[in-house]
Amino acid sequence: MNPLHLTQHSGHRLRLAWLVVAQLVGLFTVLRISLAVFYASPLPVSLIDWVHCFAVGFHFDLAVGVLLATPIALWSTVGSLAPWTTVRSRRILTVGSVLGWTAMVFLLISEAFFFEEFESRFNPVAVDYLIFPHEVFVNVWESYPFLRVLFGCLILGTGAALLSLRVTRSVPTLGRNPFAAAIWALCALGLGLSFRSSEALFSRNRSVNELAGNTFVALGTAILTRNLDYAAFYPTIPLEEAFDLARNRLLSPGQIPSGGPRSLQRHIPGNASRPKLNVILLLEESLGSEFWGSLGRSGASLMPRMDAFATNEALLFDNLYADGNRTIRGYEGVYCSFPPLPGDSIVARDRTLNVETIAQVLGRDGYKTTFIYAGRGSFDGTGTFARKNGWEKFLELKDFSKKIIRLSGVFAMRISTINQSKK
Repeated sequence: MNPLHLTQHSGHRLRLAWLVVAQLVGLFTVLRISLAVFYASPLPVSLIDWVHCFAVGFHFDLAVGVLLATPIALWSTVGSLAPWTTVRSRRILTVGSVLGWTAMVFLLISEAFFFEEFESRFNPVAVDYLIFPHEVFVNVWESYPFLRVLFGCLILGTGAALLSLRVTRSVPTLGRNPFAAAIWALCALGLGLSFRSSEALFSRNRSVNELAGNTFVALGTAILTRNLDYAAFYPTIPLEEAFDLARNRLLSPGQIPSGGPRSLQRHIPGNASRPKLNVILLLEESLGSEFWGSLGRSGASLMPRMDAFATNEALLFDNLYADGNRTIRGYEGVYCSFPPLPGDSIVARDRTLNVETIAQVLGRDGYKTTFIYAGRGSFDGTGTFARKNGWEKFLELKDFSKKIIRLSGVFAMRISTINQSKK
């Protein structure tokens, strides 16, 4: 075959790969613009930062698009398209293309919902959710119009797939060109090595930095590092100032500091003759203040009975602050008395044997400790953490039928006895 014809055939065959790159870059750009318009921080952003944001974003998008389209490019230039000319093969290619593009659109829309919640691209929190698909799917199904979103993704995915398939119909089955394949591979390698995730950290506005990122870059970084940029997600102050502030907040009348300038240790005098009372810590999953009328919810309260109990029969603390945006972050604060770490929670990390917890403290004081979890102990590493760090017994969902019912009956009888004594 004439070399000129060979090159022309290769260029013709590469049209599918270039079309996929263009489609991907277009989808990434539409997502970036949508996030900037609907979900980005309202803080003022300079024109230079916006230009920088979209320039970095295009660099990421182009590199990712070329890398994802590399298998198609190699197949188009050194493979044979002849097998795909049969009716059955075309059907397989059509279904595969529709499913692939639908999954891609679904991934980008999922990131939009994630950005709305966390004002961030995919990060280790998203990876944590993927580890427990059953719990997450139930939550997503109840919280979002899942079927409508999926149907919309199917329509967009079908459109993108049909556009690609129209190109493949006119691609010749001959004209292999290893030289063109090598050039594409070198370009993909060069683009892949030309960027770093830190390239998006150019602005003081975290939202703009997040917008400059890319879905696959963010997800890959989260999977590989499992760490969050602490300064990006948490406000910081000088260390000495932080210790002074914490000591002043922690010290109560009668307590004596017992450590150095970088210590929060303090001596708290007690009375050993006082009887030991039972201690019950009750943590409720996802019970945010936005559901309570007594805590300022606009409109009708979603928890009228709990509101009545809080305002009439219990103590209501209305000046508290959350130590994180997930229940597992609450574990760190309630059980271990420290704020959440960047990346994985202390509950889900390795090397967490013998962490100082309230169970350790109570155990040294003669208490018997039991952790009752209304779920599977494997979720978020809860069971492993509890067993390693002070709780003598751990009861989970599978234990409820034989143990929890008996315990709840004893507890109910105890409450009944208390109520009778009050009368």
